[in-house]
Amino acid sequence: MGATPHHRGLPGRGGCWLAAALLWLALLAGGVAWAVEAPPLAKECFREPGPGPALAWCVTRLPGCDPGTVLYHLHGRNLDAGIWADPSYYTELLKRHWQDSGLTPPTIVTISYGPEWVLAPRGQAKRTGLREQFLERALPGIEKGLGGTTRARFLLGESMGGFNAIQLMDSGLFTRVAILCAPIYDIAYPITMAGTLDLVRRTGMEYKIALGFWWLLGDYVQSAGDWEAISPLRMAGSLDPARAPMVYLSCGSRDQYGNFSGSLRFQETLRQRGVNVQWRPLYTRHCGIDIPSLAEFLAVR
Repeated sequence: MGATPHHRGLPGRGGCWLAAALLWLALLAGGVAWAVEAPPLAKECFREPGPGPALAWCVTRLPGCDPGTVLYHLHGRNLDAGIWADPSYYTELLKRHWQDSGLTPPTIVTISYGPEWVLAPRGQAKRTGLREQFLERALPGIEKGLGGTTRARFLLGESMGGFNAIQLMDSGLFTRVAILCAPIYDIAYPITMAGTLDLVRRTGMEYKIALGFWWLLGDYVQSAGDWEAISPLRMAGSLDPARAPMVYLSCGSRDQYGNFSGSLRFQETLRQRGVNVQWRPLYTRHCGIDIPSLAEFLAVR
């Protein structure tokens, strides 16, 4: 559920196929004169076994990064802790924008508990308790490994990672939180198939995605309390403005996961509570990203 680049095909007339083939070969060979050289980076990856899901994290240090400001990155579904360094992912554009604009990047730590995970607090469902494990065990251990010099923490999550970022908004540990294309739904417990199909009608969510949502939620929600504990709209309505971070929220108006209407209500609720929100609606499908504004929000001041 991460952001995937989309490319338009070249027209198939006359010599255009030959031109396309030559361009493709040049790209593979790295011989295109206008290609921008990727900013160098230093990356270290670590792994820690359970209890529960094994934790993996990668620390990325870009040239000139601030060692005292740490950006915790929570990836999308079916990705891993190494995704920040993937040159085909949107994070490459963030790095280039920081470099080209002379902005100071933070130290980046990408967190992963596997291809699919939710930072749900302890509850009745079998896959809850990861929020406490991360905040009480993982975070202190990671920062000890960074040298204990952390002065400020930022948080970034896309898709599943955006949902997880919402779970940490009330911790008081993060000063800036960027939430991209997160699944935010106005639905009440019990979450039945009929209720899910109604969600499809209200949000434009695709049917196959709705079925996956309904099936997956059973691992994390077995009671009204479980759902209230992870509901983004409940979080927005109860967040203490005095402990709230600055929030960057973005979603595509044509998101096939049906995330837009919930994101719109989420930011409205936060604003009503006095939270500083930067809302970036985009005319895209799932996980279109406005790189310049996001890069500037996450740059170190």
